[in-house]
Amino acid sequence: MDWIRLGKSKPDLAGTRGKILTVTAEELAKHNKPNDAWMAIRGRVYNVTPYMDFHPGGIMELMRGVGMDATELFMEVHKWVNAESMLEKCYVGKMETNLPVPQGLQANSQDIKEIPKSEMEKDIASAYSYKGNEPITSWEESDLNLNFIVYGKRPLQEEDVVIDRLNNRYEIHIFCEKPSKKAWLIHFEPKYKLSDKNISTTVENIQGEIYRLIITFKKALPGKWNSLGKFLNSNLSFDNRPDWSMTISKPYTVVPQNLLPQANDKNDLGSTCSLMIKIYDNGFTTCLRGLKVGESIIAGNYEGSFDLEKLKRAENLVMIAAGTGFTPMTSLIHYCLQNQDDKKVKLMFFNKTEEDILWARDLCVLQETNSNFNVINVLSQPSANWQGPTGRIRKEILENWLPAAISPALVCVCGPSPFTETTFLLLKDEFHFPEEKLHMFIS
Repeated sequence: MDWIRLGKSKPDLAGTRGKILTVTAEELAKHNKPNDAWMAIRGRVYNVTPYMDFHPGGIMELMRGVGMDATELFMEVHKWVNAESMLEKCYVGKMETNLPVPQGLQANSQDIKEIPKSEMEKDIASAYSYKGNEPITSWEESDLNLNFIVYGKRPLQEEDVVIDRLNNRYEIHIFCEKPSKKAWLIHFEPKYKLSDKNISTTVENIQGEIYRLIITFKKALPGKWNSLGKFLNSNLSFDNRPDWSMTISKPYTVVPQNLLPQANDKNDLGSTCSLMIKIYDNGFTTCLRGLKVGESIIAGNYEGSFDLEKLKRAENLVMIAAGTGFTPMTSLIHYCLQNQDDKKVKLMFFNKTEEDILWARDLCVLQETNSNFNVINVLSQPSANWQGPTGRIRKEILENWLPAAISPALVCVCGPSPFTETTFLLLKDEFHFPEEKLHMFIS
């Protein structure tokens, strides 16, 4: 009996008879045995005892997170998995938010209180411009997240924001002109500890020319703060020196110079490094585009956990990509078609329009010249002349294309986080692929 069928036949896997509990850290710690195992993920507590026999990594791996807040461990291993959906029938209740403050994390003086919504709406009308006015800042919180908010009159890209941390002090750099020699510097010390993982930025147009930049931090421990902490200062920084610089680190995927076979491919191996980068009108990528011959950038070591031996053993390589999530697939295609002629290689590539399909011509040529390579392009905003499949990732579009889950296949997925998460759940729950046959590329 698989996990889904068990959930349908036994709806009370949580063992609470339908009651939603509030669980303290002390109570959670008591449930730390294989036959009585609870864990907290993102502030929600689950009874994972019935899941022990179904966990692909085995009982001992799951036991690493029982009796505690396993959010960080879960995000390291299963960042793309929707725990709320997978463990829905195991839901015990919410974590108690009045957790003790960790020793050494005392509240700072000069606390900023959250701005009431009515006052915030008045402030929006006079939001700052990047020509020299003081920025309007605000904040809001949930039990798990802290949102730092900046209002402005200029469209921003997420790449315009760089965040630095020194001990418990944060500097938010918002680049405001090209070339990037002007930046708002916003300094603050949070009341309690924030996690350095999974910091995200979003930009919203809220009315007319007014934009809102939201920087979301994860709290190290869940709970309400009721005040942000110490707001140190904000100022517009100018530096007209020709050697003005700031170290900015961005992850990019190395790609082959060509998808098509080239006579000098093997000679170039190790001597060149090619990146595929989407260029925006503002921000960091404009600096990359402006690099001249002879100028340099610093490249760090690679990150990731891809297992080449799994790829070699698989008879079928299946790739499902969306947008720039195609970049890691280029090396897989290149490697397999150059080194494993007998391997079946399939790519399903999701984009908005035909113009968005990266290396479209090369993919067509590869399909025409390699009988073991197949590509299907799926568009969400097709033109009237488009004759291929349309829409977003879903069960119906995959079911006649995927190999059987029992086949010796490796399925690789890359794209925006919602796309990756949805695809993972489809493969695991609807098509019953074991996790060891799946690899999710996470940016």
